[in-house]
Amino acid sequence: MVIFDGKIYQQTELPSAMWNRSFRYGDGLFETIRVYQGGPILLQDHFERLMRGMALLGYQVNWEEWEYSIRSSIHELLEKQEVAGAGRLRLHVWRSGGGTYRPEQDTPHYLLEHGWLSQEFFREPIIASLADYHGSAVYPSALSSIKTASALPYVLAARHAREAGTSDAVIYNHKGQIVETSASNIFIVKGTTITTPPIGSGCLDGVMRKNILRILESLPYQVEESAIPVKKMIQADAVFLTNSIRGIQAVSEFKGRKWEQEDWKHVLFLQKTWLNRVEFIQKPWR
Repeated sequence: MVIFDGKIYQQTELPSAMWNRSFRYGDGLFETIRVYQGGPILLQDHFERLMRGMALLGYQVNWEEWEYSIRSSIHELLEKQEVAGAGRLRLHVWRSGGGTYRPEQDTPHYLLEHGWLSQEFFREPIIASLADYHGSAVYPSALSSIKTASALPYVLAARHAREAGTSDAVIYNHKGQIVETSASNIFIVKGTTITTPPIGSGCLDGVMRKNILRILESLPYQVEESAIPVKKMIQADAVFLTNSIRGIQAVSEFKGRKWEQEDWKHVLFLQKTWLNRVEFIQKPWR
């Protein structure tokens, strides 16, 4: 018997999700996958990060069978919803069984859901303003590079952005270095040099980040993965964010520094290059 919001229930009367280990202990992982023209993109990169996270958490699974099952589920879900345009998939994985901090077993479950997007994003310039959030520092670890169900620092940063009236908020690590935002990796542009914080700083090993770095290898830019002090970001010619759903977003404001459209030429060029790459690699899903 339990009490939920002041009312008594039998455990069987409440949703089973309330008893899973992801809900109770944050013992889970998730991936957010972009759907473009009716099919998922960069799926293999998402699988590789998920597989790395599952190994780190000690989940026991036959990966080939699991990947086949998830791919089949994605196909079935998109087909049943007759998805032809833009959308997002959320794949949530958690350890099955009970136990307290000490789990009883290591076999995982997964839940896949699809949501529609109100706009395409990839084809339109997306502008983001940034607040400054110091409430919860990120500490680099093996866990900081993957998407775990324990996402409180990002929730608090996003809440801070909401209160500040900005699109997102910058998150710092324990050394006071800029790491990322609540939902994106950060890049700054100075001349023809593009800098992004290294994974060792505590930022997420973003799928979109990885793909932008791949693209930059073939373009006339010098790329640096190094710490970004606040002063360096404020003095940048341009700043942009990357995530799997929105793609590339130009930053318009941070700590009183403003960037206008004329400052975004490199960002808009990269956005166009990214769209061309997506349309080249995207294959018919059905």
